[in-house]
Amino acid sequence: MSIIENHQDAVEKGEIYPQIAKANLLRMRGDYKGAIAQCLSILKRYPDDSDAHTLIADIYAEQGDLGQSVQWYELALDLNPKSESDRAKLEAVQQRMKERDAASAVQQLGLPADRPSPWLYVGIMTVLALIIGIGAYMLGQRTETTGNTPQTRTVAISAPLESATTAGRSEPVTETPVNTITVASEEDRTLLQALAGRLPEGTVLLGAIQDPRTREITLTYSLRPEGREREAAAEIARMTLGQFANVSRVTLRGVRNGKLAHVATVERTRLSSTEVAGWAEANPGVDALSNAILEGEWPTAAPNPDAPVSSDGSTAPPVEPSAGANAMPGNPGPTSPGPGSPGPGSNEIPPSPGTETSPNPGTGNGP
Repeated sequence: MSIIENHQDAVEKGEIYPQIAKANLLRMRGDYKGAIAQCLSILKRYPDDSDAHTLIADIYAEQGDLGQSVQWYELALDLNPKSESDRAKLEAVQQRMKERDAASAVQQLGLPADRPSPWLYVGIMTVLALIIGIGAYMLGQRTETTGNTPQTRTVAISAPLESATTAGRSEPVTETPVNTITVASEEDRTLLQALAGRLPEGTVLLGAIQDPRTREITLTYSLRPEGREREAAAEIARMTLGQFANVSRVTLRGVRNGKLAHVATVERTRLSSTEVAGWAEANPGVDALSNAILEGEWPTAAPNPDAPVSSDGSTAPPVEPSAGANAMPGNPGPTSPGPGSPGPGSNEIPPSPGTETSPNPGTGNGP
């Protein structure tokens, strides 16, 4: 008798169904190992029983062993190709395997588990476009506008030379400006940031350099169109020396329309002399501070027209002799007494011996 005939006889006699039911009961109780062993025992006797194959595939699917489950479902379909339930279970397990593999790949790549909406991509691209546009606009503004922030690229401004003597005449000599590129140091940028925004209204700080050897500070700044170069220089020097106590000297360079317009130097000692009590009351006027502290100015500051000038060219008036001063030979002395009365207080010097004197009608002395 063949195996198929034996199986058909066993089915007809109802010998397989009780064993399948026992295996299914073990499965429902969670005894998967016992259930699989029961099914394998059935297959040893009836290897073409598709129900035993299907039950083993169900057990592996519940345990999560999807690969084993697929294999047993395929064996069951080989024995019973018309079983729609086994085919549906096989497709369901295969779908679970695809989803599991996709989730594993997403986790390894660090991608989100859920598929994002297309609108999310649109939103992200819009935000990126806005950020790029704003960044380009700000970069353009920073390139075009000269502000108080330190610049790593600066253009050196060459000042015209003061004068050159040619054939006894003083002729102005100008030097051709040369564009150079310099890189500001970290110390210069720190100094520029400390002074930025503290200058008088209408002036912009263009550069600040401090010599580490002498602590001297050199400032370059723009000037207002209406002038007042000396007033601006004095105010900037007063502010700088007041802020940095270890600085003893400030060199100031005022620029107007891209050209050097004014240069001056201020020493701390000269500024300190103007900070004593009563100095401001004794020295009124808008230019009092600049006249007192600015040194080495270029162009040379014009003299004060209000100062008196003496005949020898000095600004101090000549000192007149006192009325009681002694008369010396060759200089006018006090009025001498009249003839015949030299007076007891006369300072007249007597003649030397052997020198003839002219007769004095008032004394009666002859030759």
